Amino acid sequence: MLHSARQHLSVLHATAPAPVGGLESVVCALAAGQARAGHDVQVVASLSPAGPEHPFVETLRSNGVEVQVTELPGRAYRRERTLIGTWLDQMRPDVVHTHGYRSDVLIGSLARRKDIATVTTVHGFTGGDWKNRLYERIQRRMYRRFDAVVAVSAPLHRELRAAGVPDRGLHVVQNAWTPAAPRLDRRQARETLTLPDTGFVVGWVARMTPEKGGELLLRAMAKLDDLPLTVSVIGDGPELAELRRAADRLGIG
Repeated sequence: MLHSARQHLSVLHATAPAPVGGLESVVCALAAGQARAGHDVQVVASLSPAGPEHPFVETLRSNGVEVQVTELPGRAYRRERTLIGTWLDQMRPDVVHTHGYRSDVLIGSLARRKDIATVTTVHGFTGGDWKNRLYERIQRRMYRRFDAVVAVSAPLHRELRAAGVPDRGLHVVQNAWTPAAPRLDRRQARETLTLPDTGFVVGWVARMTPEKGGELLLRAMAKLDDLPLTVSVIGDGPELAELRRAADRLGIG
């Protein structure tokens, strides 16, 4: 059973992070906040080997959160499971909180076998090709076995309920936002974003991946080319170059 939120807890968060994104921001905010509240918090980050220090790991450590890094080839699941199983035996956390398909399936099931309470935050589904959709179907079935499942929005809550996740452990906790810098006034913000001093502005901030709908925004803006408006698109990701090409094709580059 899960302990009362008033008690001191030992929490292990687990994920296979991208360099940056909503999931990574939520894990950083949760882990740092729990550590400030006096709980024992660690994060297991499953990374592919090589490359510079991961920004997700750097952010956590700068906030005083201990991070255990597994650097293994992408499909070395058995080795990863053995390594994380050793850490679970050593730490014996009260709660294992997983984020994302790989951690939900691999680490969530391992924690339950060791009689550790399991929580997952469901950050959304991306769809895509048949293989990814199959993974997501397996993931939804796994949620039925968690002690608690957190959806980050009401529509996602409804989707999980329809997928058979029991109501008793299903919760909605919307993503929070932690300001990283002082808020700018209107004039300063427009100057920083090199926007006109006046006029209607549409802002879009996201990781540039297909499920975020960047091309849909561009197609909509192309139909409004007779209106005095500016679109400010902020983000990065694998679709950046394609979105720039799409903007050029639509004549709104």
